[in-house]
Amino acid sequence: MRIFAKKAFCFKLAGEIVNIKPMEFKDVPDWVKDTYLFALAKQEGSVEEIVSKEQRLSLENDGITKEEKELRERAKDLKISNYQRMAIDKLKEKIAEAELKTQNGDEEKTGE
Repeated sequence: MRIFAKKAFCFKLAGEIVNIKPMEFKDVPDWVKDTYLFALAKQEGSVEEIVSKEQRLSLENDGITKEEKELRERAKDLKISNYQRMAIDKLKEKIAEAELKTQNGDEEKTGE
């Protein structure tokens, strides 16, 4: 399994250890996927499993996927604070909240 890590990690399972540096692509044993740390890091967006050539090229080009780049640009447009450091799931929540507030504000201005 090939992964990309934005942060340094040390995956451990049954006496085996795999270290990965920040912003590194690395081939790791499949058992890494079964660790709790990998699950948390993947959920947070700090680690990605590379499953396609397009995904690998996207990450190599700027360190983030196209989706993440678009989300961060949208968060910047909505003036969401600390958007650069948010996990993807949290970022999606904040964008939805900000868009809802914007939509509700527009409705109040038009009297709808």
